[in-house]
Amino acid sequence: MLRRFMSADGFQLSAACRRYLAPRVEGEAPRTIATGLPEYARLNNACAAQASTHAVHGLSRRAAAVTFLLKSAPFLRASPPAKPNDQ
Repeated sequence: MLRRFMSADGFQLSAACRRYLAPRVEGEAPRTIATGLPEYARLNNACAAQASTHAVHGLSRRAAAVTFLLKSAPFLRASPPAKPNDQ
């Protein structure tokens, strides 16, 4: 936390911190109340089928992760050194 966001004693929020945080924490999400209690969303929590590429190719998890990163992020690949122009 920034020092200017703390009071002199270090246990309270400063006015600058309150000004910074006020628009970020303002308001409250609407809640649905049923029989006096709030209703919350219930998730299905169903797992999606996932292909195990490292098991298919016989790679360790680390090798599979590196392979995935190299395929998905071309900037991580080692590129050959640039050849000088012979002009």
